[in-house]
Amino acid sequence: MIVAVLTAFVGILGTQAPSIVPPPAVISLGSSRDESLRAPDTVKVEITAAGDRLWSGDLRVGQRAGASFSQRLSQASRNCEESVDGYSYMQESSSLDVRLTARRSDKPDIFDFQVDWTRPLPDCLGNASASVAIKRPVELKPDKSVEVTGDAGLVVRLTRMKPR
Repeated sequence: MIVAVLTAFVGILGTQAPSIVPPPAVISLGSSRDESLRAPDTVKVEITAAGDRLWSGDLRVGQRAGASFSQRLSQASRNCEESVDGYSYMQESSSLDVRLTARRSDKPDIFDFQVDWTRPLPDCLGNASASVAIKRPVELKPDKSVEVTGDAGLVVRLTRMKPR
């Protein structure tokens, strides 16, 4: 009886023994943490225009992760009795966008910096606005500051904090 069952089993499978699937190949790409990466830098940012502070705060920038800050404000403008476009109430908007990224690991003190500032124009000029943009590389050594100036009295002070 056992021979009959075994013969039937071999007949179903054919003359070949069942194949065994090998385990999947494992490819190592090295350590999950790249030892050449340095700790993120903290950069203190102070932005003023015509003596008024627009924003100040810290941005943490890593070799593979930049930092950004954005703020936007839209609101009804004051009552304009004689506006250019004939409306007595208008919308005014302002915005501030800051971006900071580390350039490359072989130049650890070079950062790409960008700021875009938009503000409403005064004097009931409709929904008019003016913008200032600065986009440039900056050299930020630890515990040192750099001041970048733009149009309309825009001043950005960047201070790279000492690593801990």
